[in-house]
Amino acid sequence: MKLSYRLTFLCFGISCFFFCLQVVAQQKQDITAIGKSLYEKKNYKAALTVYNEAVAANRKDTNAYFGRGLTNLVLHNYDDAIKDFKKVIKLDPKDAEAYLHKGAAYAATAKYKEAIKEYNNAIAIEPSYADAYNFRGNAKYASADTNGAMEDYSSAIKVDSDYADAYFNRGTIHEQRKEYAAAITDLTIAIAINPGDADAYFNRAFAQDALHDYRGAIGDYNVVIRLDSLFTEAYYNRGIDKEKLGVYYLAIIDFDALLKIDTNDAEAYFAMGIAKDSLNYHMNAIRDYTTAIRINPDFAEAYYNRAESNIMMGRKDQVCADLNVAYSLNFQKALKALTDNKCTISKPDKDTQHESKILRFLSGWNLE
Repeated sequence: MKLSYRLTFLCFGISCFFFCLQVVAQQKQDITAIGKSLYEKKNYKAALTVYNEAVAANRKDTNAYFGRGLTNLVLHNYDDAIKDFKKVIKLDPKDAEAYLHKGAAYAATAKYKEAIKEYNNAIAIEPSYADAYNFRGNAKYASADTNGAMEDYSSAIKVDSDYADAYFNRGTIHEQRKEYAAAITDLTIAIAINPGDADAYFNRAFAQDALHDYRGAIGDYNVVIRLDSLFTEAYYNRGIDKEKLGVYYLAIIDFDALLKIDTNDAEAYFAMGIAKDSLNYHMNAIRDYTTAIRINPDFAEAYYNRAESNIMMGRKDQVCADLNVAYSLNFQKALKALTDNKCTISKPDKDTQHESKILRFLSGWNLE
């Protein structure tokens, strides 16, 4: 009995030998499963360590290489990720998902031609691979091939009619092409599929702004802010829309909310100054323009508006100085104001080129 027990314990004998192989194989699978569990829990560094052990235990474990590749991708170890997916492909040349993620690693390092090649391989293996079409569309878009990107997003949608990202991406290109009605259609579908996508609401609001549907846009900005209370651009654009609708007090509330998040937003101070000027709170507006100038000394429009506010206040001591600075920064409207106010005109610095950065997303202000 002792001998028999000992033989069984030490796995001597043919039947016990195969049993031990099964145990070892199970242990290897367990290691890979642990790595996957850690990855899903977003404990990526620990997952990487476990996947390294899994690969060392079995150099032909495609799941271990694939899992390690995904982990390296998330950790921005793009070269290592590419090596892992190459290994998967060498072991299984028909693994479309490995080609997809290998392409994603290339795209992350702006190697878009290489990425597109990998996405092509994935599609060749699996012609109904919606992710591959969408990812390839992203790579083409990044390569300035918007027509090709549009075709790919449409292909992704044809394969999967509930592919929210593809609708979002196609809607974004429509928006950039000023095809606002088409953009709204795509973004509306994206929102219906994924109601929690703040960016989709924001982009749809932008398209509505372009079509002068300010109330519709405000409704979408409301949702954006509800989904993401720190989305400063939504506060900003909603404030602008409220100004365009003439509800200046509500606009000021939005700009104030933005400035509680970002105290150094010169454009928000500038826009708030306009709202206060519209309510005849010129002294408060001057303070806001001054703050905008302190944050951005090259803010030509802020100098111009501060001069206009001082004119309204009957305080002309700073008017000419501000108008000359605005003019020196190539704000041409300042020239007429300089003449009207009988100011001595300083020679502008022609070597300085300043582009207006008043509004990040909307078409601009009419300061007439």
